[in-house]
Order: sequence, then C-alpha cells, then structure tokens
Amino acid sequence: MSKTTFLKPSIYFIFLLGLVSNLLVLNSCNKDDETIDVNYSISYLDTNIDLQDVAFFQGSYVLVGGRSWEIGVLIKSKDFVEFTIDSISYNAMLDLFTYGDDIYCTGVDGRITVVNNGQIRYQNYLGKVEEDWSYTVLRSIYVDDNRIIITGGKSYNNGQITQLNKEYKLIEYDTFVNQLNEIESLGDGRLMAVGYGQVLSYDEGEYKWKQENVFGDNFIACSFDYHSSFWVAGADGSIIRLNTETQRWEKLRDESTFFSHSQGLNDILFIDENNGIVVGQEGYVSITTNAGKTWSQANIKTDNNLNKVIYAENQYLIIGDDGIVIKIDLP
Repeated sequence: MSKTTFLKPSIYFIFLLGLVSNLLVLNSCNKDDETIDVNYSISYLDTNIDLQDVAFFQGSYVLVGGRSWEIGVLIKSKDFVEFTIDSISYNAMLDLFTYGDDIYCTGVDGRITVVNNGQIRYQNYLGKVEEDWSYTVLRSIYVDDNRIIITGGKSYNNGQITQLNKEYKLIEYDTFVNQLNEIESLGDGRLMAVGYGQVLSYDEGEYKWKQENVFGDNFIACSFDYHSSFWVAGADGSIIRLNTETQRWEKLRDESTFFSHSQGLNDILFIDENNGIVVGQEGYVSITTNAGKTWSQANIKTDNNLNKVIYAENQYLIIGDDGIVIKIDLP
C-alpha cells in the first residue's frame, strides 16, 4: 500500500506567493480605470521643433522649445494657424514664465533669457560650467515681485537652485546631489521643487530648502490646485499628492517596476480640487474628475511625446514633440 506524503509549503514559497499577489494588486492599481472618448483637435506648428512649455500671454499663446543641442526658439500665435518663430538660444528652451510685460525663459545651454516686446533685454549664463565647457541645464523658472528662481541640473549631478533679484544679481545659490525639474509656488510664501528622487520645500520664514519625507521616482512635474493639494508626477509614472493643510503625503499611483508598468509622465495639472490631467510619453493623456481617485485614459490618436498641459479658454491645451498641439474640450 502506497503512502501519500504531503509536503509542508516552504516559507520561501509562501513569501514569494504573497509578493506576487501584492505586485498584481499594485499593477492593477497603476492602470487607468477605463478609456474614454473626448472631443479634441490636433494641429502642428513646425514639425522640426519639440515644444516644451506654453502660456497664454497678452492675448496670444507663447511657446518655447527646439531640439536639445540645436536651436532654441520662442513662438507666438493667437490661433496655432499663423505664428512667428524667433531664435533666442543656441540650444532648446525648456521652460517659460510670464510676469508683467516680460517672458522669462530657461533651457539646455544654462542661460536665462528675458524677452520684452519681441526683443531680448537680458541673457546670461547661470549654469555651472563643467570641465568640458558644457553648462548645467536650467529646467524651470519662477518669478515674483522681488526675485527670480531657477532650478536645474544634469541627471544625477549638479542639482541647483539659484535666486536672483530683479536686477539679476545673485541672492542665493544652493546645490543638491540630483537635478531639480520644476518649481511651483503654493501662494502663501512656500515654494516646492521636484526632481530626481526628491521633493524640496522652502518657507519664507526659514530661508532654506528642506527635503520632504517622500522619495522614489524621478519627479518631473508638479501642480498646485489652489485649494489644499499639491500634486507631483513622475517620469516613471507615479502620482503623489501633498495635503497642504495636514502636510501628509499620499501615493495615488506607483512608478513602473520590473513587475508592473505605469506610463511615463511629463506633466500634471489640476484646475480645481477635483479636475486634473496628466500627459506623457507616446501620446498618453489621462483625466480625473474625482481628485485622483480614478483616472481615465483619453482616446487620442497620436504617438508623439506630450510635454506640457495648461488650461486656457475652457480647454486643456497640450503641446509636445514634433510641434504637436492638442486641444481637449472640457465637458
């Protein structure tokens, strides 16, 4: 008579089974809840230009872009049909900020450029000069009544935040291990900067940058909804939120891992406490109407990388590589 032997499950097998189960749950949470149809239009400016940032300024749209190691341009257009292109840099421009009558621009070559009425009225290098004579990439700029603040860096090196007064004289220069990608004001004297694996905050009363208790993704973009939430998107697909009243962080979507995939993000925008949008690689657009609890991928036919989204004229306006401009009507 044969005897059946039942083996006790290995503790390592149980651990592995639990790990896989958790990863499957995370993977399901990373996906959009559904795909939705939206009313949208697509047009193109110059297909030789990757568009990086856009703002509505004095009745027209202003955009910056270019190609990384080629020309940097400033574009103006009222309707994205007729437009003007001005070369303002040797390399691509990455960010702009409008204040008063001025357009402040930063980019790949480490220079700040200020344009007024179509003319360059200030341009100078701010990025740290390396031994090979390349410059720290200046990735984001913020301007208020008293100062100009620029963030930048190169990958895992030379992260920096530079503060200038309105006469372009240095107020403060801070260095960090990793690059910083974007800066945003919370409107109460506090500033936030996001970058590789780090989120920094700055309080006017403390006069120093400090590391927030959140780490991980290459945090690429941020948005304040002017209610109580500061939103951050990661290049590896994560979405996190800071409740600015309780100062508590919440992760709404995990970044990509070996076992799960989240679409790479390039920008995030919330127009109020509930309605938001993220855009990213390969034409990815996802929309939420319930403060990020669920996300719905917009069915838009493009594979272009999408770099920036703003809200203007009751539409989401999205720009990206190869001169693409997408307008999405809000319901």
